Amino acid sequence: MPEETAPAPESAPAPAETAQPAAPVTTIAEIGRHEGQSVTLQGWLYNLRESGKLVFPIFRDGTGSIQGVAHVKSVSPEVFETLKHLTQESSVIVTGKVRADKRAPGGYELDVEDIK
Repeated sequence: MPEETAPAPESAPAPAETAQPAAPVTTIAEIGRHEGQSVTLQGWLYNLRESGKLVFPIFRDGTGSIQGVAHVKSVSPEVFETLKHLTQESSVIVTGKVRADKRAPGGYELDVEDIK
């Protein structure tokens, strides 16, 4: 007797595209072109300061440096803990919103949204 074969399972429909489009990857030197937008930077941690519920990581890439800002309530607990435990020279891929700040050395700061 021939063996019965099970029908092939139907493939699940692709999930609807509900995710935000990926933030453009840029360099710190080009960050001013993206004011008010979310961007992704690839570089390393230069320094880190903490002040209670705020963390101020300074990121560097081959073109310059920029200060990031993260408030405990503005990022997920995982992102906040990751930031707090970074060590100097840690390689990072950080996403955040570019904000003009005349006090900042380069004229801009990065409101951190995610870090890897």
